[in-house]
Amino acid sequence: MKGVVMSNLIEEILEACTDVEGKRNPHSTLAYLMEEVGELATEVNIRQGFSKKDPGEDGVIGEAADVILCAIDLIYQDNPFTTSYDIEEVIKSKLNKWKK
Repeated sequence: MKGVVMSNLIEEILEACTDVEGKRNPHSTLAYLMEEVGELATEVNIRQGFSKKDPGEDGVIGEAADVILCAIDLIYQDNPFTTSYDIEEVIKSKLNKWKK
């Protein structure tokens, strides 16, 4: 069941990538990804007590979601024919390595 939900979500993200095709390029997407990673780092620092800033509206989960969206968009821009199945297979392989 969870695999089906993940496939549908990745497919939805890939569809959104086609909707904005031509409005960005890999360099601009990478720059935006790095910005989002910085925002995620700030939220983690706030949550862990290393920053006196107020948390953002999206918090850690929202900023992490932005990072995921940007990363999948980079995958799409690298190869628009990549499928959700392709992405899931690589993630599964990386996850197995990560677990070790």
